[in-house]
Parts: sequence; C-alpha cells; structure tokens
Amino acid sequence: MNNNLAIPEIKIKCLRLAKEVSDILNEVGYIYCPANMMASNPEYCLSLKEWKNTFTKWIYEPGENEILMCSIFFDMRPIYGHYKLAEELIEKIHMLLQSQEIFLHFMANNVLNNPPPFSFFRNLILEKSGENKDCFDIKLRAMLPLIDSARILYLDKKIPFASNTVKRFISLADDEPNNAELYNMAADAYQILMHFRVTQGIKSGNNGRYILPEKLSKMERLQLRNALQPIDEIQKLIRIRYVPGNL
Repeated sequence: MNNNLAIPEIKIKCLRLAKEVSDILNEVGYIYCPANMMASNPEYCLSLKEWKNTFTKWIYEPGENEILMCSIFFDMRPIYGHYKLAEELIEKIHMLLQSQEIFLHFMANNVLNNPPPFSFFRNLILEKSGENKDCFDIKLRAMLPLIDSARILYLDKKIPFASNTVKRFISLADDEPNNAELYNMAADAYQILMHFRVTQGIKSGNNGRYILPEKLSKMERLQLRNALQPIDEIQKLIRIRYVPGNL
C-alpha cells in the first residue's frame, strides 16, 4: 500500500491474495483463526497512514483489546514488495513506545497473566474437561508465555527489528550478557516446543496444540519438562522490570 488511503481496487486485489494464502495455510495445518485475525480480514487491509493512526490509538488508549491487537501486530514482518513501508511503520511504533512507556507495563501484566505450565507440585497442568481432557495445551501454557515475554523484552530494548521469537531471544542475549544464559535457554526451549507441536500434529493429523502426555516416551516427557523450565525465570524477570510495585 502507498501512503495515501487504500483505494478499493487495491484492497480487492490484496484481500483476494490474502484469502488464497489463508486457504493454502489452512490446508497444510495452519488453521483459520477462529477470531478472524487473518490477512483476509478487510479490517486489516489498511494503508500506511491508516496503520500509523491505528497503532497510535492502540498505544495511547490501551485497553484489553488494544493490548491484544498490539501483541498480534507487533509480530509483523515484510515478506515481499516495498520493505520501506514496513520499516517506516516499525519506526513509528518504536517512537510511540518511547513516548508512552507505560504501555509496556500494561503489556507486562498481560504476559504475567498467561497460565503456568506447572502446578504447585511441579506437575503438568492438563485440561480438565472437554474434548481435550487430560491433554497439555502446549500453545497456551508453553509457547505463548515465551512468545509474549520475548516480544516485550525485545520492544523495550529498541534493538534491530526481528519478529521471530527465537531471533528476539538471541538478540536479547547479545544485548544483555548478564541474562544471556537465560535468553539462550529460552530460545532453545521455544525451538524444542515448536518441534513437539509439529511432530505431534503430524502424528495426530491436527495442529498439534494438545498433547497427551501418556503417549509420550520417557525421553520425550523429559525433553518437554526441560523446555518448560525457562518460563518461570523469564516471567520473574518481567515482573521485576515492569510490575508497578517493582518500579
């Protein structure tokens, strides 16, 4: 999109392409978002000017929905076309965050609200009812806490742009030698969790989000537990840095 408001013809072409891509992704296992947060949603087919205005509103008037939207769209990355448009928008986002630092504290509270993977007695917390009863939700309880943590720590550093969770942790490790070991552990953990989800999805013929621990080998269960270890330490770090009582 150019700097002017998107004209109908451009929107039609972009949305047609977005639907085709979404359909293909759904066929290979990246299922449609139930909340319709996809490129095929006309609400997200905007011009650069419209996106700048949208992010300004989200960051300066943060509510639960605005924080959720930022958490999603802060992970954007250009893949084709005029990269400078995306770079200009990313620069705008960093400027907004610098002038509205309290927004990161709102995001931190959201990160700390992620449900933990372990119970008080260090057992995996499994689904208690429904079709996924006795399964472990690897997306909600393992991957999402790492994704959200990497995002807020990375945005606060204002270091070179990366939208990938692993790359964010690696960049943070380079920027913070004192916490490098923890960040590298988190990067490794996320890759292991991704591998778990993909392999379990292939075995189950679904998206691999829900894992039945009893079907894992002893080695796989150990690998899974080890991959979950950095989550608590990362969240402690975020609590110290961003929770108001620790400011």
